[in-house]
Amino acid sequence: MSLLTTFADSQFLAAKTVIGGETIAIGTGDAVSGVVGELELDRDYEVGGFEVSEAISVVVRASDFLASYPSDPKTYQGKVATVRGKTYRIDRISKGQHAVTINLISVTESA
Repeated sequence: MSLLTTFADSQFLAAKTVIGGETIAIGTGDAVSGVVGELELDRDYEVGGFEVSEAISVVVRASDFLASYPSDPKTYQGKVATVRGKTYRIDRISKGQHAVTINLISVTESA
């Protein structure tokens, strides 16, 4: 493990301790622990009334994510995921050297 990896992991764990860790599960896969960002709520007018849309992001350590979800992260785009007991659809997913960022939207929206 490189010094940078050790540093990034320690800072992620420190942030998770302060902010609070929560889990995300893609489909029927394993729940992995990460840090959840802000929940964004929006309301759009659709034919027949208003539709509420939600967006939320989750950051997971790359090593934790790949241990449970070994396929290329892009293959999970469009899949459903559960966070805080609520089901979302994966809109975007990006993998960096040390973390995977998963951007989720309402299941009623298309990814």
